[in-house]
Amino acid sequence: PTSTRRKIEDEFKYLGFGYTEVPYPQQEDGWSCGLMEIRNAKWRMTGLLVGRWSDKVDPDRVTIEVLGDCQRFL
Repeated sequence: PTSTRRKIEDEFKYLGFGYTEVPYPQQEDGWSCGLMEIRNAKWRMTGLLVGRWSDKVDPDRVTIEVLGDCQRFL
């Protein structure tokens, strides 16, 4: 297992969560990583595929999607 997997499993094993590494679109800018995490977590929790390593993701669309979700829930 990767060092990331070991750390996560050690830290959260008492909660019974599993850890699965999956291909994940990479950001192409230096600022949208947090928004990508929020978007991808939401997609994974609702059963959607987040994409592959080679997928290009428009950071402006991610921003609009995440901010739209925030407005909906606030």
